[in-house]
This record gives sequence, structure tokens and C-alpha cells, in this order.
Amino acid sequence: MSKSPMADPITLEALQVLRHSLGVGERGNKPAYRNHFVTGEGTTNYPTCMALVEVGFMKRHHGNVYT
Repeated sequence: MSKSPMADPITLEALQVLRHSLGVGERGNKPAYRNHFVTGEGTTNYPTCMALVEVGFMKRHHGNVYT
């Protein structure tokens, strides 16, 4: 039987991405004022966001292309 990725503790980097995506601040003590995180391949936070998508903490949406 394989181990669920949800069983692992969340990393500090993942927690920071989640806090930023909700706008709740460093300790999570402010009301959430947003519900998204913009990133893309090649950026620093992309692997963390994709790991969060994999465990179901975030959803992936395709953004708009600006020219």
C-alpha cells in the first residue's frame, strides 16, 4: 500500500505559498482577501504550487495570455 502524500507534514515553503495565495499574512491572523497564486514554469514557487495541486490543497487554472 502506498503512503499518502497528505500524511507528510507541510513544508514551511508550502505554508508560505498557501498564506500568500489567501493573503492571510505571516501568522494567518488576518482575514483572507484573495484566493489565487500566479506562477509559471521556471519560477521559484512553481514546484511548490504543483506539489500542492497534487495533494489537493490548490487547483491549477490556466491564466490569460497577454501580448
